Amino acid sequence: MTGTPTLLSPFVVAVDPGKSSMEQVSFSDPAAIASPLLRLPAELRNRVYDFYFCHDPTTPTPPVSRSPLALSLTCRQFCRETHSLAFSSATFPISQWRERDISAKLSRVRPAYRFSIKRLEITVGIYDFLGHPHSLHGIKLSDAGLRGIEDLHITFTGEPQSEEREVYILSNLENLLWATVAKCNNERLSKVRIVHSGTFRWYTINELCVHMGRRLPLRGPSHGNWETLSDPDQGRFRLVKRDDGGAEIRNVLVLMGQTGREAERYQAIKEDLLHYHRASRILEQPSRQLNFYRALYEFRLTSV
Repeated sequence: MTGTPTLLSPFVVAVDPGKSSMEQVSFSDPAAIASPLLRLPAELRNRVYDFYFCHDPTTPTPPVSRSPLALSLTCRQFCRETHSLAFSSATFPISQWRERDISAKLSRVRPAYRFSIKRLEITVGIYDFLGHPHSLHGIKLSDAGLRGIEDLHITFTGEPQSEEREVYILSNLENLLWATVAKCNNERLSKVRIVHSGTFRWYTINELCVHMGRRLPLRGPSHGNWETLSDPDQGRFRLVKRDDGGAEIRNVLVLMGQTGREAERYQAIKEDLLHYHRASRILEQPSRQLNFYRALYEFRLTSV
């Protein structure tokens, strides 16, 4: 493979779907002879792959050179053995969120690999989101060819907004979430993470949950019976769909934070901040006492 690989670029390696990855391994490949990893037995390589492709949702999305795709881009054998794991564990960042734009971007990926993509990060400017009517129609991932998406990350960029403008942003966000989850046939979607990057100052995820609950029931018989289940202590809520008998048939987790780590680890960060403030008060206490005694000493000097 020549040239610098780009994200969502198709692999040129032909994979025989009738054979497993390990059955297709050929040690006539020079890379297999040179690489200590490829000289390991298949069972040990699989263990290494399990560690390598372990996903940490709190870390920012890396470039291709440091993403799970990097190993598969190394040589043909790594591609044969790891392409499915690489696509399912990588987060694919794009800046398009309309169906036709996502489809155009996706056209660069071989159809056999598209269903393996499980995680997508869409970055959008807050002004574009607020002013574009497509934000009201939802993100049609399935119609664009991404029928396997389970995690959707939405990252906003831009300057903090006024409280009045943030009301409109919140309203658009409610529309976007309900349409994406309930109306766009994204049946495998189980998690939506919103990173506002400091553009939200007035409203929290708890207000978002309350406002989304006020839109129920959703119009249209095909949308089903949805409800919102809040978990304020963990800084998250769920959108749950039930059948007529009350059985749960969909459950979508919604997270929000200034950063991905804050969204994913809300409770831990909250406790860290609490400990920090307590420690700050303890550290400030001696200086307060010192200032008090200094002031008392100076008062006595002036009184003599």
